[in-house]
Amino acid sequence: MKTSKIILIAFLSVFCLSLLSFMITVDRKNDRKQFEFENIEEPLADVSVIKASKGVYVTLVSTDSNLIKYSHLKDSTYITPYEIIGDTLVLKPHGQNKQNWHYDVNLSSNINSIINNGGDVSINLNQDSLHVITNNEGRFQVYDKSIINYLKLYVTGNSRSHFSNSKIKQLELVANNSKVDINNKIESVNLTAKNHANITLKLSNKLNVNCDSLSRYRIY
Repeated sequence: MKTSKIILIAFLSVFCLSLLSFMITVDRKNDRKQFEFENIEEPLADVSVIKASKGVYVTLVSTDSNLIKYSHLKDSTYITPYEIIGDTLVLKPHGQNKQNWHYDVNLSSNINSIINNGGDVSINLNQDSLHVITNNEGRFQVYDKSIINYLKLYVTGNSRSHFSNSKIKQLELVANNSKVDINNKIESVNLTAKNHANITLKLSNKLNVNCDSLSRYRIY
């Protein structure tokens, strides 16, 4: 092959690679621009019940004021993705395509219950008692700053729950076809595990267990 042909092929190869690299860079910039988000903060009335559906990610925090924070795609039309019905805050995914939606909810007063129907709910709450229902492959996490004297938790429908060094004095736990990991010591635990439930917990001062033959629990 002549030297001139080799030089021409090499030049064309470099040119094509440079063009491809440029096109990929432009596409990435367009993608970043397409997915820019605008953050929203709004005051929130007192509520006692939190409802979260599939596609919702929410973090609940005890603070000195009521506030809800969320974000939406910049320059897009959207409707407020939550509503208050009576004393219940209903958190929904965004739009008809049910896109994932993240909320940060600051609460100055105690809530009574959380109904998590397939969402991903995390709490950093400080209050006397709380009742939580998690189903439909939902996720429920108790973060390390949570202080709850009495927690009643019902986990079902292939859901998962995780406790991270929180301070809970008494736990009443019913796990049905779900997984629960507790990595902090709780003074008193009343556990019911059924239908392929899988529970891991630290040794408690007082532990009462009702576990069927299909389920298992481990203490460490």
